[in-house]
Amino acid sequence: MAINADVLLDRIRLKNRLRLWRFLAIILAALLLAFFALKDNATFLSSLPSGDYIARVPIKGMILNDKEFIKAIDKLKSDEKVKAVILDIDSPGGTTVGGEVYYETLLELQKEKPVVSVYGTLAASAAYLLSMPSDRIFARKASLTGSIGVLMKAPNFGKIAEKVGYDVDLIRTGNLKGEPSPYSEMSPEVRSVFQDSVDNFYNVFIDIVAKHRKLSREEVIKLADGRIYTGLQASKNGLIDDIGGEKKALLWLHEKKSIPSEIPVHEITIKNKKSLFLEMFGSIFGDNTLIQKEFYNNGLLSIW
Repeated sequence: MAINADVLLDRIRLKNRLRLWRFLAIILAALLLAFFALKDNATFLSSLPSGDYIARVPIKGMILNDKEFIKAIDKLKSDEKVKAVILDIDSPGGTTVGGEVYYETLLELQKEKPVVSVYGTLAASAAYLLSMPSDRIFARKASLTGSIGVLMKAPNFGKIAEKVGYDVDLIRTGNLKGEPSPYSEMSPEVRSVFQDSVDNFYNVFIDIVAKHRKLSREEVIKLADGRIYTGLQASKNGLIDDIGGEKKALLWLHEKKSIPSEIPVHEITIKNKKSLFLEMFGSIFGDNTLIQKEFYNNGLLSIW
C-alpha cells in the first residue's frame, strides 16, 4: 500500500526528534555521571595509626601548586607520632612554582623530622628540585633523574591562521604586553625578555642544588644542561647519595637517625585530582583544562 507523502514526512520528522532527544538524554546522563561520580576528591591524612610510625608520602605525576599537599605536610610536621618521612617520588616534574612550593614546604618539614627521598622510575626537573631538603636520597640503578633546567612553551599558530584567513588586531599598552603571541613569531626583543625570565629561575635552581648537594656552582652548571641521568650516573656525579630502595632507606634511618626498626611505615593519602572530564571541560566546571595546558602559556615549567 502506498504511503502518503505527508505521512512519510511526519514519520521522518518524528524519528529525527526521537534521535535528538535520545542524544540529549545521553549527553545529560554523561554530564551528571562525570560531575557527581568523577568530581574533585580532596582527602589527606586518613586512617592514621595510633602509635609511632614512619610516614611514606607518594609524590606522583605532575608537580603543581597543591594546597592539599601543604596541609598534609604541615600536619605531619606537627604530629609527634611521625618519627621520619619517606618521599616516594615518581614524577617528570611540573611547574616551577609547584616545585618551589614543594621544596619550601619540605624544607620546613626537614627542620623537624628526618626526611629521605626514594626515587622510582623518574624523579626529574621540579621533582628533583623538591627532593633537595632530604637527609639522604636513594635511587634505583635505572631510575631517571636530573633534567635540571627550566623551559617555557610558546606555541605559534600564525601560519595556520594565515592559511584559513584568520587575523587578529591587537591594541595594547606596550610592545611586550600580550607576548608571546600565539599568532606571530617572537621578535628578538620578546625572546630576550623571556629568556631572562627562564634564566632567572634556572639560577635559583642551580643555587638550591649546589647548597643541598654540597657541590660548587660551577660543578652543578656542568651537570645542569637539561640532560637526564640514570641512578648510577647521578650517584657518581653527586646528584644523589645512594643506590637502593625503601628497604635501604629504612636501614639508613635506623642506623643513622636512631629510628627503631620495628616502627611501621604508613602511606599517607593525598588526593587532589580532577577527573578527565573536568579537565577537558574546565571552562564549564573548573579551570586549567588540558587544552589550556597544551596550547597556552601557563608559566615556567621544569619538566622532562
